[in-house]
Amino acid sequence: MDTDRPLHEDWKKRAFVGPLPDSFLRIEERNAQLQQEAADQQAALALQQQMQQSMPVAHDPRMGRLSITISQAKLVKNYGMTRMDPYVRIRVGHAVYETHTDSNGGKNPHWNKVIQCLLPPGVTQIYIEIYDECSFVMDELIAWGHIEIPPQVIQKGETHEDWYMLSGKQGENQEGMINLVFSYTV
Repeated sequence: MDTDRPLHEDWKKRAFVGPLPDSFLRIEERNAQLQQEAADQQAALALQQQMQQSMPVAHDPRMGRLSITISQAKLVKNYGMTRMDPYVRIRVGHAVYETHTDSNGGKNPHWNKVIQCLLPPGVTQIYIEIYDECSFVMDELIAWGHIEIPPQVIQKGETHEDWYMLSGKQGENQEGMINLVFSYTV
């Protein structure tokens, strides 16, 4: 060992040998989020299978198919460092669906994603979340809202398009709006 060099610089020349821990160079929050999403998806699938076994669609006239078109959004603020890559996560009953990411969609993302889902009896609203997809950190939740399914859609089978207010960091119903189209068939 060179005695002229300070001891604190000696560690720079060392190499570590052996297996690295699973968490090496990984962000723990993202791992926790992925594990939670996988657990949520498994729970949703189990509940859906249980529901299908106990109430077959062919024999339950109350359950129909809901079509939701997630068209676009107008958001108040761009939360990205340089750009914002928004996507939508929507929950109908116990089922969760996602749109694709609108890369560089910013404050005016477009998805035009049609989601077909079974509408369980008693479900009258959906829950929407808009996230900014991030590469090295957990995706950021930027807007959300509970949206009532218009009664005329379910009762009369009408198609209904409207803009719905979103909540977020700016406050309740202050984060912007999302354009949705609902239709329903038994």
